[in-house]
This record gives sequence, C-alpha cells and structure tokens, in this order.
Amino acid sequence: MRLFAERLTLLGSLYVVTLSILLTEGVHLGRALAWGAVASTAKFIVVAVHQRLWRSLSLQNRRDG
Repeated sequence: MRLFAERLTLLGSLYVVTLSILLTEGVHLGRALAWGAVASTAKFIVVAVHQRLWRSLSLQNRRDG
C-alpha cells in the first residue's frame, strides 16, 4: 500500500508541475489537461523504470561484492 501511495504521489506531482508549465506558456486549459496527463504519465513511466533499474543494479553490486 505504501508503494502505491508513493507512486500516486509522484504521478500527481508530475501532473501538477506539467500542467503549471503548460498553463504558464499560454496553452488552452483543455489541451493543457490532456497533454499534462500524457506527459506526466510518460515521465512517471521513465522514473519508475529508472528506479527499478537502479534497485536491480544496486542489488547486483551487493551480491557481487
């Protein structure tokens, strides 16, 4: 449950930041909402993959030595 909450918080934070940037740049609200969802989801996937890769490599390094 904790991992789910962390991921949901990360996704929400990415969405808010992306939405803020788009609205600051003068993008129409409807488009900003849609593009914010797409961009924040893509960023979330990249961050999640990076975290898993980092954990995997650090565990492998611990086993190796």
